[in-house]
Amino acid sequence: MLESDDETLTEEQIDDFLDRLEKAGFFYVGEKKALEILENENKIAMIRYAENQLYDGIMYKDAFEGFFSNPKWRYFEGKRDGSDDIVETIEFTGGCLYREKEVTALVQFELNEDEGKFQVVYLSFNDVPQDALIISGLIDKVFSDAQLNAKKVKPIN
Repeated sequence: MLESDDETLTEEQIDDFLDRLEKAGFFYVGEKKALEILENENKIAMIRYAENQLYDGIMYKDAFEGFFSNPKWRYFEGKRDGSDDIVETIEFTGGCLYREKEVTALVQFELNEDEGKFQVVYLSFNDVPQDALIISGLIDKVFSDAQLNAKKVKPIN
């Protein structure tokens, strides 16, 4: 069995994960790399499955993947500007309309895994950085739309 920092994975779990990678078009890269990919997916899941309590507990996954086209999540370690501190970052990209034009939004979340917290630290539209006001407005729009969609009642047939 392989071990990560917080859990032990069985051979069956590893084989299942490798099968899913192969079906997704990835080739076998070795157990160490597979475990690294799995751990990165778990870090992404910390944000995707987090609930925003300001919006009736709607999950980030549902709000972001419902609002943006072609949603993609990825994990990487980087450094803050002007610092040597390593920062765990979850990056989301997806298409949306901004000022009536289709743009690619890039949202970066800084993850503090030890405290189980995260925050949005960066937003760009087509590689043009946006300020805190636009970040706040976008997050509100994404979750407000998800909240409205969640409250729609479907007719009974």
